[in-house]
Amino acid sequence: MNPRAERIASTPSGPRLQGIKCRECGARSFPPARWCRSCHSDAIDVVELAATGRIEACSGYSGVAFGEVRLDDGLLVAGRLEPFEQARVGAKVRFHPDDDIIRFTVHD
Repeated sequence: MNPRAERIASTPSGPRLQGIKCRECGARSFPPARWCRSCHSDAIDVVELAATGRIEACSGYSGVAFGEVRLDDGLLVAGRLEPFEQARVGAKVRFHPDDDIIRFTVHD
């Protein structure tokens, strides 16, 4: 049976993003799945993802910003960006979940 990953895992150091890494082709992906999105192998491992990155794209509406964050380990993750006023392309962010919402806070 393949390991089961949750998008956000509770760890002793706090909530962390989880993804998968394929043992066959080495591809990593988020959100986690039970098989590799690149080669469709079910030989996967659950991996902890970087907690920091930079905003690559963002958009906002009614005081709420969303965007894509390139994590420091290379994966691209979509999520909410806060504070709205500081969300801009290139800004450094840190993973900071809100319940099960993928959220990043600007820490430039």
